Amino acid sequence: MADNKWNSPPAIYVFVTVKPNGKNGLTKPFTGRVGTCQTEAEVASIIRKDLKAMGETFGGLFEPMNTSGRTYRAFRASWTELTINTK
Repeated sequence: MADNKWNSPPAIYVFVTVKPNGKNGLTKPFTGRVGTCQTEAEVASIIRKDLKAMGETFGGLFEPMNTSGRTYRAFRASWTELTINTK
């Protein structure tokens, strides 16, 4: 049983799948987590932040990433605590 100090894990996980485009060095689609949140209303903000980060050039040091071919998906997590027997 969880103690009272436990904070709930995130309810929603947001992932992006990036397809190879000749410039990103990928040979097959890559899927990674871009963020977590507690409500569906926050999903759009996570996606906007990810797209903004892909456009970051660090003062012109890097070329902005091409954001075409990025597909976002969000999943609601179903959390069930398991009793762990350590003996």
